[in-house]
Amino acid sequence: MTDLKAIFTRLSLYDDGSLLAKLQVRPTWLDRIKDKQLGDKFLELLFRQVEVETATNFKIDSDGVLCFRGRICVPNDEELRLLILREAHSCPYAMHPGGDKMYKDLRELYWWPGLKCEVFDFVARCLTCQQRKYIEYSVRDLVFLNVLPWKKVLRPYRSDPTHVVPVEKIEVRPDLTFENELVQILDHDTKVLQRKSIPLVKVL
Repeated sequence: MTDLKAIFTRLSLYDDGSLLAKLQVRPTWLDRIKDKQLGDKFLELLFRQVEVETATNFKIDSDGVLCFRGRICVPNDEELRLLILREAHSCPYAMHPGGDKMYKDLRELYWWPGLKCEVFDFVARCLTCQQRKYIEYSVRDLVFLNVLPWKKVLRPYRSDPTHVVPVEKIEVRPDLTFENELVQILDHDTKVLQRKSIPLVKVL
């Protein structure tokens, strides 16, 4: 995450002269979460239940932050939740993960009611994610067919003579004219592929 700050540093010197530095980091908005937890009516009630030991899955950690099964309870603050969602999805290191991956990562650190729905709604409204399109291209005898760029599933291509379409040469005269030939239309149809319609005509 980009928005991090060091809160503790430990240096270790080894016999071979090497030096190891260990840094403990935490999100800079952890203090904001802690302050807003106290102003959230729902979380304030949970604070009281923890104090009298009636809340089983909720605890207060060493920083005084209310946690649900070890995950930070995020108060009902739209701006704060949006900040967390942006950091997990749109920062340079996140690379726009999908809804499942983003939810899996966030639920290890944070908890709030409706987290999963908000994650999938946020990803669905991301303009960058909407611009990802299906690709189709070949590599020797293997073909990528309707595969998303991040899945990379290869399917082998089997040669079929019916896939080869003969091309007739068109003779163009020096004056750039050509001769039209009458054809008889035997049948016509329309193929629908994804969102495109392709008209097909069978001629004699």
